[in-house]
Amino acid sequence: MLNRTGFGLISSASKDSVDECVSLCAATAGCELWSFNLVSFECDLRFAEGESAQDAHFVSGPRNCPTTRSTCDSQKLSETR
Repeated sequence: MLNRTGFGLISSASKDSVDECVSLCAATAGCELWSFNLVSFECDLRFAEGESAQDAHFVSGPRNCPTTRSTCDSQKLSETR
């Protein structure tokens, strides 16, 4: 799983699930990428991708990611390779 870091942070918010983070990105003007911390439940929204690092505590993806985590992980991995 990827943790997208670096520049482009629009906002950071506490959310209860990956689905809520995906929905927040979809509803936020300018959001292109999101990262959700599975430990702290922080959802980071970004307008541009900075660095990406493998991190088992994060799920991340593009704005148009489906709202199911397993589908999103598969889509995200194929888009980042």
